[in-house]
Parts: sequence; structure tokens; C-alpha cells
Amino acid sequence: MKAAFLFLWVSIIPMLLPGSLFPEELSKPEPEYSYSIYIGIGAAILLLSLFLIWVWNLRLRRLVDRRTEDLRRSEANYRRIFNSFPDIYFETSLNGEIIEVSPSVSRVSKYSRGELLGSDVTLLYAAGPKVREKFITGLRTAGRVDDFGVIFKGKNGQDVPCSLSAILIESQPRKEPVIVGTLRNISERTEMERRLSYLSLAMECLGEMVIVTDLEHIITYANTAVENILGYTPKEMISHPASEFFEGIPGNASNLGEWIWSSSDKKEDVWRGELFNRKKDGSIIRVYLTLAWLRDISGEVIGTVGVSIDITEHRELEDQLRHSQKLEAVGTLAGGVAHDFNNLLAGAIGYLSIIAGELPEDSPLLPEIAAVDKLLWRGSDLTRSLLEFSRKGAYQPRPLDINRVIKEVLALIERTAGKNIELKPYLSLNIPSVFGDPGQIHQVIMNLCLNACEAMPAGGVLTIVTGNAELDERFFRIHPDLKRGLYVQISIADNGSGIKEVIRERIFEPFFSTKDDKTGVGLGLSVVSGIVERHGGSIKTESEVRKGSCFQIYLPATEEKERDASPESIVDPGGGETIMIVDDNPDFLEVMMIPLRKLGYRIITARSGFEAVEILKAGDSEIDIVILDIIMKGLSGSETFYKLRELKPDLPVILCTGYSHNSTTDKLLASGASNFIQKPFSIEALTAKIRGVLA
Repeated sequence: MKAAFLFLWVSIIPMLLPGSLFPEELSKPEPEYSYSIYIGIGAAILLLSLFLIWVWNLRLRRLVDRRTEDLRRSEANYRRIFNSFPDIYFETSLNGEIIEVSPSVSRVSKYSRGELLGSDVTLLYAAGPKVREKFITGLRTAGRVDDFGVIFKGKNGQDVPCSLSAILIESQPRKEPVIVGTLRNISERTEMERRLSYLSLAMECLGEMVIVTDLEHIITYANTAVENILGYTPKEMISHPASEFFEGIPGNASNLGEWIWSSSDKKEDVWRGELFNRKKDGSIIRVYLTLAWLRDISGEVIGTVGVSIDITEHRELEDQLRHSQKLEAVGTLAGGVAHDFNNLLAGAIGYLSIIAGELPEDSPLLPEIAAVDKLLWRGSDLTRSLLEFSRKGAYQPRPLDINRVIKEVLALIERTAGKNIELKPYLSLNIPSVFGDPGQIHQVIMNLCLNACEAMPAGGVLTIVTGNAELDERFFRIHPDLKRGLYVQISIADNGSGIKEVIRERIFEPFFSTKDDKTGVGLGLSVVSGIVERHGGSIKTESEVRKGSCFQIYLPATEEKERDASPESIVDPGGGETIMIVDDNPDFLEVMMIPLRKLGYRIITARSGFEAVEILKAGDSEIDIVILDIIMKGLSGSETFYKLRELKPDLPVILCTGYSHNSTTDKLLASGASNFIQKPFSIEALTAKIRGVLA
């Protein structure tokens, strides 16, 4: 080709340059010769044109081949992508005919591509044509639709949630717009969203606080429980530092800071311990916190998530349990002391009775002996209060003169209150008796008076007023548990420090106390309220800070009059009956033996249950009645009773103890014991019991 091109140039150039290289005579054309020149030039031009056309055609062919190869490769890539594309590519007409769809449709619908081409697209809509109409309306309005939710119906009937995105484009071949778009299977996303929704709902329903923070410990999430526990709404807490809501860390949680500020590897994933949170109203609660690092999908720490349980009440209950266990121990000790003290009082009262019996009726010592005897019986009332405190005493209500109880309390308060407290009793003389337990009512009045004195450390006035309560229908509506009728009102007032309203609402709660751990037991007013309610009454309080407090008690009145509480003065003489007294206290045996012998009884004593059983077995004398102490060392009173009844089933037995009537005495009385008498007792009371059993 290059040679032909060179030949062409060599042939043409001489023709184009006449006279420049040849002699002039040769350049003068002859007619025939000039025609041949022109023909040669034309042939050369034609040949050159053909050559150029051939060259251009060659280049064009090469370009076409290259472009065709590129197009083939592009189409192959497109097909590879089209066939492997996870989302479904589709083209449809506006009337729903499927023009094109990627093979990936089979993974979702189980239809093959061939089955769908030319079909109506509504075949794949689980909800039918209405969803299609909504989709077309959105497409016509905006020209495109993004993330349109649709349920895809598979060939096997399974519903598959999908996200549809499409645009409307013009198509020249079809002379109408074509819908082109993608369909994405969002089953996993929908399931994840469902689980997240359930998880979110579960967290919102939790009674425990859930708080999420970022790495700067700024709160990014708080569930609704925070409002119930702390009083803050989640919105009020989000974007605030978590430290704003913490009040302090107990000693057992001192390693929290070390955990939070630990090295970046965050080896310890979870921290557990107790914290103090501050509520919106300023009060402090105790919580048990479980704190964990929050990590992203790559495992990087992005914050913390904490779950807090309010354990304030739990800790208070634990404290109350420990307190009640201490009180139970104190109560047991008090009961034992009261029992032993009653034995001592029984001996003292017995000896005093013996001394009084030896003196002539006109002896000047008898009034003094009577005064001592009265004090001893007052000591008996004190031990009964101790027994009630230890829950070993019985509730023994009877008609009671409330004014007398108040006078006895004031006599004691006057000695302990100090000279700077003035006592002002205003006791009505025209009030009926109340039906109550003397020891418990005494405890109520004493407790309220002592509290009033403590409220006036610098001195003041303690006022006690009694009278008939005029209660209207409104009062009984407020107190539906009270029976309608006549009530006696007792008001105990002081002009001391008063009680704050927030405290006043809780003063009758068990274990609530405004005193410190050393001076307050938290039981006083709770016990007072319990006793008043047990008597069918009501108690309320009025107070003003720095002006004083007033407690008003309402107790049901009774028409019965208080009986004389002095010991029986009539002594029933014996008729030679044999009495066996069984007690492990020799002083009690002696003090009982002397007056009973003087009254005509034959006395046998036994210092233990074993000795009593042996005496009855021996049968040396006929025993008519046994006075048996329930609390004895060795063989107990209960065991002794059953052994004596085995030997002599009809043997009368009077039970006695320093404790009050309780379940043990109930059981023995149900088993055949004849009667019960509590120490200390007078010889008159004992002989009345004896004559009643022997009659």
C-alpha cells in the first residue's frame, strides 16, 4: 500500500509541475497529448479518493469492532450485574404489564423471570389493586416514589415485606411512559424493627429505670419509669449529665469511678452496686444499679446503659427487720424481767399481808402498810405493761375512769418533766367511763405526755383536757370504722416546736422517727395509734411549726362504772382441805404457806415438778387441790400438770405464773385445769379461787 501511494505521487507530480523540471518544448502540449494528461490526472485523483475511502473505511471498521466489543463487554457486565443484583429491577407499563424484571425476583416470589414477563404486576401485590393505585397516584404526582412499603405475595402464598422505589420515564418504542424501579426485600429490617419495637415497649413497661448515656455520660435515653421513680420526665433528663441526678455513692460502691474511667479496653463489661439518686422533690432514694458498656456493631464502646431498681423500701424493711429483731430480744428480756419481778412482788405482797395480819386492828402501822401495799400493786401494773410490750400480756379491757389514769400519769410526769414545764389539767367531772385496758390506756397518755415534754426543751405548758365529744355525721363519714355513739375526748397539747406538715403525715407509721438512732425507737406514736384503734377509737393531730401540737383522742364511752380495783377484803377460811403448792421459788412457797395454814388449810409444798409427782405417787395424804406454777426449771409446769392428771385425772389444779393469760394457759385450761391466777395476787384473791374450785 505504501508502494502504490509512492508510485501515485511519482506519477502525478510531473504533471502538476510543467516546465519546472522538463524542457520548455516538452511542456507545450500537443492536442492528443493534453487529453492523455487530463485523463491521467483524473485517474490519479480517483485512485487517491478510493485510497482515502479505503483507509477511512478501514479505520471506521476497526472503531466499530472496538465499540462493538466494548458494547458486548458492557452488556455482559450489565447482565452479570442484572442477574446477580440482590434487589429486583423491573420495568412495567402504566397499566401494569411487566416489561422487564431481573432474575432475582425468583428469590423473593418463587416465580421465574419467564413466568412474570408480560404478566400483570398486581399478581405480586398481596393487598391487591388498591395498593397499586396508591403507588401510581404518587408516581404521577411527584414523578418518583421512594421507599414505598408494599407486601409482596410469593408463588407459595408467603407474604414478603418490600420497599419499592421507582421513577416514570418516557419510552420511545412504546410511545408511553414506563415505570422503572427497584424492589428490595426488607423482611430482615421489618423483623428487626418489630423486635426493636417490642424491646422499646418492654423498656417503657419496665418498673425499673433504664438510662443510656454516651461516652461523655450525657443521657441520650430514659424510659418512662424515671418519672414514676425520680419525678423527672424522660425529656427533662435527656441531654443532661447523668451526674446531675446522682446524690452520692455508698462505701460498697466506691469502685464505680474506677470502672467508669478504666482503660479503653473496658475489660469489665458490667458493674453492679448501690447508689443514691436525688428525686425532683429533693428527697433521696437508694437504688441498685446494673451498669454495662454500650457497644456498636463493630464492638466499639459508644456509651453506657444502666438499669436501676429502687431499693429504698427494701433497705427500710431490712432496717425495720433488724430493729424488730432487737425489739423482740428486748421484749423477751422484758417479759422475763416482768415474770421474775412479779414473783418478787408476790413474795413482798404476801409477807406484807402476813405482817398486817399479825397487827391489831388499831395499829398505827396499818395505814403505812396499806400505802406500801398500794405501791406494790402499782409495781404490778408496771410489770403488766412490760408483759404487754413483750406480747406476753393479755388485753384486759374493763370500765375505766380516764381522769384517774391521767392523774396517775401526771403524778409521774411531774417528777420527770422538770420545773420549766407547767402542767395544766382540765378534767371534766361529768364524763362517763371508757371501756379499755388500764395498762394500755396508761401507756397512751404517758407516751403523748412525754413527747409533748420533749417538744419543749426550753420549757412550756402541757395542757390535758377531758370532756364529752360531740361528734357529727361528718366525723363518722371521715372515720367509717367508728361506731356511732357517745365518745370521751382527751386532748393533750403543748406550745413547743410543732411538727412540719411533711412529717405530720407519717408520724403514725411504724418505725418512723424524727429522732436519731440513739434516742428514737420509732415505735411510740405507732403503738399509740394501734392501741387507740384497738379500743375502737380514733386519734388525730393538729400542729403548727413554732407554735405547738395538739393530739386529740376519741374513745367509746360506756355506761358501766369503774369497779374498785383494790384487792378483795373478804377472806374465805378453809375447812381442813389439803393444798399442794408447787413452785421452784422457796420464798413464794413460804409466803403462801403461812396465811393459808392460818385460814385452816393443810399445806404441802413441792419445789419442783418431779417432787410434786413423787408426793402424789406416794399417796401419804389425800390432796384436794394443787396450786401449780407454770414456769419452772426442770420439769415444766405444763409437763407436771399432765403427769399429775395421769396419776389422778380429777385432781383440781389452779395455774399461776408471773406472765399474763396466754396460749399456754389456754391449752392447759382446755385440758382440764380448774382456774388461773396471775402473780402477784392477794391472799384474798387466791382463797376466792380456791373456794370457787372446791365448791
